[in-house]
Amino acid sequence: MRISFAVSIRLIAGMIVFGAMACSQESSGNMCTDGQHRKCQCGTLGAQGVQRCAADNSQWEPCECEMETDTATFAEPQSGSDTATAVISTDTGSAPLVSTDSGQSIESGTETVLETGTGTDTIDYTETDSQTHSVPDTDTGTGTDTMLLTDSDTTCNGSICDANAICADNAGTFKCVCNDGWMGSGVECSNVDECTAGLSQCDTEHGVCVDTEGGYYCTCEDGWALSLDGKTCVDHFVAAEISAGYDHACAMTPERYVVCWGATGWNPDKVLKDARYAVFGNGEYHAMAISETGKVVPFIGRSAADYYETNSPPHPETVVQISGGQRYTCVLRIDQSVYCWGRPDDVGIEDWPDEKFVQISSGINHVCGIKTDGKVVCWGSNSDGQCDAPDDTFIQIDASMNVTQPHTCGVTSENKVKCWGNAAYGKLDAPDIEFKYIDAGPHESCGIKMDDTVLCWGETMSVPAPDGKFLSLASTASFIYGIAEDGHITMWRREILATAVPPVTPL
Repeated sequence: MRISFAVSIRLIAGMIVFGAMACSQESSGNMCTDGQHRKCQCGTLGAQGVQRCAADNSQWEPCECEMETDTATFAEPQSGSDTATAVISTDTGSAPLVSTDSGQSIESGTETVLETGTGTDTIDYTETDSQTHSVPDTDTGTGTDTMLLTDSDTTCNGSICDANAICADNAGTFKCVCNDGWMGSGVECSNVDECTAGLSQCDTEHGVCVDTEGGYYCTCEDGWALSLDGKTCVDHFVAAEISAGYDHACAMTPERYVVCWGATGWNPDKVLKDARYAVFGNGEYHAMAISETGKVVPFIGRSAADYYETNSPPHPETVVQISGGQRYTCVLRIDQSVYCWGRPDDVGIEDWPDEKFVQISSGINHVCGIKTDGKVVCWGSNSDGQCDAPDDTFIQIDASMNVTQPHTCGVTSENKVKCWGNAAYGKLDAPDIEFKYIDAGPHESCGIKMDDTVLCWGETMSVPAPDGKFLSLASTASFIYGIAEDGHITMWRREILATAVPPVTPL
């Protein structure tokens, strides 16, 4: 498309106004590759536009110029033939622009010009007439004034690409490429419906494809569960994540549903399938889940339901982790800050440090967090030294749910486990081998070794840790739960109780 423009200049109360309607000049017509774009110059003002490569003949199309208004404030010394520089621009445009005033010069004031794009501008204003000026300038001479608007952008002008595309810079040209899940020229991108187009990898026999903006996800028909690969449907319950309180546990499935189970008197068989949940977590007798849209779902066990446990955090859509203890809850937000509420008695839970964290873990009366530098800081009760973290860097930590004998364990950046706090049962005596995950139970500690098998130490268990490979662990007061490599949940430590058995069949 070819666009022409005309320029008009007028002096209005100390302002020079450049008006433009379109632009005409195009860059040289050499060969190009379909999908390429490059900058080009628009007419006599020197503003830059964009050329697209024609798909039918691999020739550069005419220059397209989308003009914007830029107001620049400038000033200069008193004498003529001087150069002054102004760097104040109210537009963040991205095109070089040369404008010329050959009439009455204004050496102090505001000049409005037209240019394109979204970069950062600097302005050089050069006075070339030979008059002597006062400040403010009252010269009525006829010298030529030039304002040069230069651009700090790179060749890859991101403003041209769609919000759902990336810009690839290549030797003076650039190409907009739609992100995965989107299609189009890159300058314009639209959502790809993978489900309708048959592009999904969902199970073809029992799977269900759900399209989203820029992607899709798989679920399964009733009676089937999504496996950990996120595609295949299987005939048994599958857990992707697990978390435990004092006498209950919850798991999240690959479909992002949440289910909880627990001891007699707890709220058993709580299943959340009404939405996809982004995050969930447990306290001593309570649990909470937050959907992908920020909906908060608290549910309470046999402890008295009170405000401190059920109240929602501010801006729940920003929460990336939930961890609770005895009548309190803490959350980690997307900006890596912490927020806690609860505990009507003063144990310092709400005195969290003003630090940035990558993970938090709550015990009965204390909380520990890994800061962005890998160091651990704890707050709350320190009755048994459970807040006295060693000066190592850590990749994962866990605080135990034990009222009278609390401890904390962590996996260091060297994959060694270190534990601190109450030393009863030998639960602090971690073996000197490498681990990738640690769970601090009430009376023991269990870790996942580098080969994905489990090793426990502390109180002797009537039911020992099973063989096999595991992805994650979580402990209640009575049981240890582990997610096996196929997603099913195994339990050990004590003889099985019917109320403590995790789900077996699909939700």
